Amino acid sequence: MFIPFIVFKKEIAEYLTFNSPLDSTAVTLALLAAFLIYIPVYIKKFLKW
Repeated sequence: MFIPFIVFKKEIAEYLTFNSPLDSTAVTLALLAAFLIYIPVYIKKFLKW
């Protein structure tokens, strides 16, 4: 279930190693936004099951 999110976190970790610390804050915000979008999707899937 959370495998796509783990892969997504891996890609972000790789992205952080190649970019400056200033970019890392923007990536963290993007990760938070993606997480907030993911939560309702998973809740809807649970309610369907």
